[in-house]
Amino acid sequence: MRALAWAGAPLVFLGLTLPARVMSHLGARDLALHVPYGTFPDLASIAGSLEDRFGVPYEHRFPLRDLEAWARGAGLTDAKVVDCFPFGFSGLVLTGRKSGA
Repeated sequence: MRALAWAGAPLVFLGLTLPARVMSHLGARDLALHVPYGTFPDLASIAGSLEDRFGVPYEHRFPLRDLEAWARGAGLTDAKVVDCFPFGFSGLVLTGRKSGA
C-alpha cells in the first residue's frame, strides 16, 4: 500500500494540489479550498494521506451530535468540536479537558 500511495502522490499533486495553488494565487482562494488535496504541502503528506485513506479496511465518520454526546458522557470540560475544513481537510475533531487531569 505504501508503494501505491507514493506512486499516486505525484498524480494527485499534479491533478489537484498544483491547480489549487494556481487558483489560490490567481485570487480564487475560497474555490481552491474546496479542491481535495489542495492544501497539502508536499508529496510525503499526500502519500501519507493516500495510504491512510485506502489502506484501512474500515472507516466510519461520526456526526457532530455523537461527538458532543461522548464529550458529555466522558465528563469533559471546555469541550468543543472543531471543523477542520479551514485547515485543509474535512472532518471534525473533538477536544476537551478531563476534570482533575
